[in-house]
Amino acid sequence: MEDCQNQTNETVLFSIIAEDRLLLLGQVKGRERVRLTLQPGLSQDPLQAVSGRCILSDWTGDELGSWMKRRSLSQREREDLLKHLALIRKRGFDESISETIEGVHGVSVPVTLPGGRTIASVGTPWLQLRHTASKQALLVRHLRTAAQRIARAYEPNSQVSQ
Repeated sequence: MEDCQNQTNETVLFSIIAEDRLLLLGQVKGRERVRLTLQPGLSQDPLQAVSGRCILSDWTGDELGSWMKRRSLSQREREDLLKHLALIRKRGFDESISETIEGVHGVSVPVTLPGGRTIASVGTPWLQLRHTASKQALLVRHLRTAAQRIARAYEPNSQVSQ
């Protein structure tokens, strides 16, 4: 994540889904003059964040079906969500413009283990400066590298410490 931040100067976020909510576990703060940061420990609806939708995009049909049922999503909401998650799987990232804060953009990629299971996401919120090219392609490239490095370093401890 630090390498990604060094290449982009933007804040990099690491999130998981816990108890059906998106949980921000950590971040590396950006170095731009104006930068966005979030409070680690922040919990929010995964549907309202690119990071949450990235993780959901890899869930099995049964996992996603159970989650949507617990959320009491309407048939239309389910259909729209499934279409959007298929798009995320196809292109390997999600993007958005904030519905809450004017001018804030977000992009996130899944952290997928070598066996194909997504365990987390890394993402970046950023402000698009006027009269400048979009940073999205640069951010996606470096976020993918960060996600791959995190996935390679992940080793679940199957033995209980003594």
